[in-house]
This record gives sequence, structure tokens and C-alpha cells, in this order.
Amino acid sequence: NQQFIVWPTKYDPQAILLLILDQALGYVRKQDRVDESDTNVLAMFTKTLAIIDCISTLITIRPDYYDRFDGIILRIIYLLPSLCKMNVIPSHVLIEALATMKHAQ
Repeated sequence: NQQFIVWPTKYDPQAILLLILDQALGYVRKQDRVDESDTNVLAMFTKTLAIIDCISTLITIRPDYYDRFDGIILRIIYLLPSLCKMNVIPSHVLIEALATMKHAQ
């Protein structure tokens, strides 16, 4: 039984999601480990992981949405190896996520 919560938005939320993912990309490019004492960094990674979970779940359910989220999916694909290297996510999550996104172009 799939249940979805749908809420109307005045603006397309993808710009905010892209901004969060771009911040995470910038961080992982400059750092080799997560500064766990910085609450802003932890909040950024919490949001990043929530976006990854949400988008990968969405495209698993609705593969026809790939084109709608291509910018987000591309950033996620770039982020996943670094998140794994920094021990933000375990390697099996990386493998599962990449398998989910194997049709991304």
C-alpha cells in the first residue's frame, strides 16, 4: 500500500534541493573527513542523505521521473563515492543507490 503526502508549492523545490547537494559536493571536494563537531555540517549531511533517500525511492517507484530530476540525480551520483569514502554512508548503500540509478543518463 503506497501512500504519498502531496502538498502544493508555489515554487519548484528542486532549486533548494540542488543548493543543498551543491553545498555537500563543495564540502566533500575540500575535505577528506566529516567535522562531527560542526552542527552545520551535520545538518547539511542529514539533509543530503534525506534527499538521496527520497529521490532514489521516488525513481524506484516512478522510473519515468528520471528526466525531471536529472540534475539532482547527477549530483547524487557524484556525491555517493565521496560520502562512502568519508564514512558518511556504508559501501552497501553506495552499491544499492547506484544500482537504483543505473538508468540515469
